[in-house]
Amino acid sequence: EELIAWIRWTRTVAPAVQLADRTTPRARGIDVHFGASAPRPGVLVRSVELYGTAQLAGRPTELRGLVTNLSSAPSRQIAPTRVVIESTDGVPMSLTATIDRSSKKPVDEVLFDCPVWLLPGRSLHAGESFTLKLDPAVATLNARIRVEGERLRGGVQLVQERTRVRASQESLTAELTRELDKRPRVATRVTLSGTLARPGVALSSTLGKTLSEAIEAHAQQLLTDQRERMQASLSEQIDHRLATLNELVGAQDARIATELAGPLSELRGLAADWTDTQGASYERIGHQLPAGSLFR
Repeated sequence: EELIAWIRWTRTVAPAVQLADRTTPRARGIDVHFGASAPRPGVLVRSVELYGTAQLAGRPTELRGLVTNLSSAPSRQIAPTRVVIESTDGVPMSLTATIDRSSKKPVDEVLFDCPVWLLPGRSLHAGESFTLKLDPAVATLNARIRVEGERLRGGVQLVQERTRVRASQESLTAELTRELDKRPRVATRVTLSGTLARPGVALSSTLGKTLSEAIEAHAQQLLTDQRERMQASLSEQIDHRLATLNELVGAQDARIATELAGPLSELRGLAADWTDTQGASYERIGHQLPAGSLFR
């Protein structure tokens, strides 16, 4: 946004209006401009040095620059105006801006490079119960913006070598750390399109894909753990119910055995008394039954 605003400002300082050549009012003849007498700007500064201080990424930075071909009528000069600024202390950076009004279509181009751009910590909230915190990091910042006429092209790229993300859940933080260790390089790109009046912006980042995969893996692990806990709880409940059923069956068997113990004892006593009085055994009783007896 700041770079686009800067380009808009240059359009007001160095407008793209082509100045008409001066002609001598007369009824006959034409004006012929030879090379040495071609229309030139009223004021032309070949070069001027710049010195100053700026706040970059929250740090004071000493700057040194050079401006060349600065004029009061950019459309009448052959070489474009160029601004080159570099840091001498603090945050390392370089800025190159080109302002070309030599053709019918004005051309503005900005190149910005900073190998050590400090990113502050950020927090991403998705409701009250879920928060992602990005730790402060160091990134490489590159910007390439070109405006030809009103057409806007270029983009800004931010590359982080190591990124640390902490979540409100410790288990998710561990999963995020594992995923980011696999792909420690995170790139974020802003692509510009459209026009200066209506710029189009498209944002893409590899961090989003990494975070989504880590969150999905964490959710799958939570589902697996929950399923295992439910299976273990269900198995424990089944074992408890089977044990209770076995106890009931055992108690019922014991009760039936207790209830039948008395009658069985009396029956055995009667059988023993009868065999003693008759002088017969169980086998002889069977032999003494009638020939047509069903139990023979």
